[in-house]
Amino acid sequence: MECFAKLLLAYDFVALCQLFGTMMDLPKGYPHYIRDLQHVLDVRGISDDDLPKQYGYAHNALDDARHIKKLCEYVLKDALGWGVR
Repeated sequence: MECFAKLLLAYDFVALCQLFGTMMDLPKGYPHYIRDLQHVLDVRGISDDDLPKQYGYAHNALDDARHIKKLCEYVLKDALGWGVR
């Protein structure tokens, strides 16, 4: 049920954003992303420069999925104090 509630909140946020047009049309102060991996990076203070670089093609579904997996592993190792930085 908790997973469903999070999915519903994400869907609701997308629907709210559509009222303004695109994400770029949101009022100042609204996040331009749904609370996902980017949110975790922001909370932990991890900048793009700290992250592993993406190899392959950007916006290619398989390459993007591999990169997101790598980022999740990086954040998990960082959270567990395995010294990846």
